[in-house]
Amino acid sequence: TDFSGKIGVVIGSEGKGIRPLVRKLCDHLVTIPMPGAFNSLNASVAAALIMFEAVRQRAAVTPADGLARSQDRSTWDRCSCPTCSQ
Repeated sequence: TDFSGKIGVVIGSEGKGIRPLVRKLCDHLVTIPMPGAFNSLNASVAAALIMFEAVRQRAAVTPADGLARSQDRSTWDRCSCPTCSQ
């Protein structure tokens, strides 16, 4: 999943996930692969993993010049994230 653009993250409850109406309004649904005996994560752990992945993907940004790959990864665009805007 591409987390390099603008995103909003909705984390469901540990037992029931997200409510059907909220789920219906989401553009994309993401699941975290869970090999082994566990079938769910604590909601805060799941949120941390998703946010970590978003930050990892955005690491393509070079803070020295504030440039980042465009959404389609074909060109470099000026980045407006807090790190580059300083």
